[in-house]
Amino acid sequence: MIQPINQLFKFLKEKNLVTIIFKGSNDYILEGNLIGFDEFMNLVIENTTEKKDSLIVRDLGYVLIKGDSILTISSIHF
Repeated sequence: MIQPINQLFKFLKEKNLVTIIFKGSNDYILEGNLIGFDEFMNLVIENTTEKKDSLIVRDLGYVLIKGDSILTISSIHF
């Protein structure tokens, strides 16, 4: 079984683009590169874009996301 913290470390090490979906808002999505996290799964994302219905709403740059607001984190492979 893979521990969640180990999966985040893998995303960080591989510099994959990640997609983050938030609790209570499945249509609000952030995508960007994971550059840091802590033991509470608070994330720091760079090159972040906000998407709604698969369309880019705006570019946000660097974003700090509180871990308890996250529903899912997934990696986008190219």
